[in-house]
Amino acid sequence: MHNHLADKRQITLILRLAIDADDRLIYGEIVDLEGVIIGRFIEWAKLTDVIQTCITNQNKDNAHQRSDSNKTNKPR
Repeated sequence: MHNHLADKRQITLILRLAIDADDRLIYGEIVDLEGVIIGRFIEWAKLTDVIQTCITNQNKDNAHQRSDSNKTNKPR
């Protein structure tokens, strides 16, 4: 039986917003814990798109790192 909880992970993203005097969004950024900008948006509706892209890219990076790790850990 597959354990879905074992596949679960948490991702921490920081949301930085520039808001004008009328509380309207000027732009937003999503950054990682090191302060590296992962994505930007200028419309609230695009926020979820940027988050989804961040997660997709992180999944690809994690898969690539696992692949590289497997190559270096194989006995010769």
